[in-house]
Amino acid sequence: MDFSFLPVYALLLFVVVGFGSLFGFLRIFWKDIKSEFKELKLELKSEIQKVRSEAKTENQSLRTEMV
Repeated sequence: MDFSFLPVYALLLFVVVGFGSLFGFLRIFWKDIKSEFKELKLELKSEIQKVRSEAKTENQSLRTEMV
């Protein structure tokens, strides 16, 4: 029985398993970053709405003072 092919198959197996774990880690990392960006986007939208409403009320108060 010739076992000279075993190192090649073992190397291929380790490469496949290594890339699988690397891509699995990157997938989890990407999901985490994506959810963080969604959360930041919602916070930014609410902050923009808050600033807009404050600017509108301030603008209205300035208009009433001018009249």
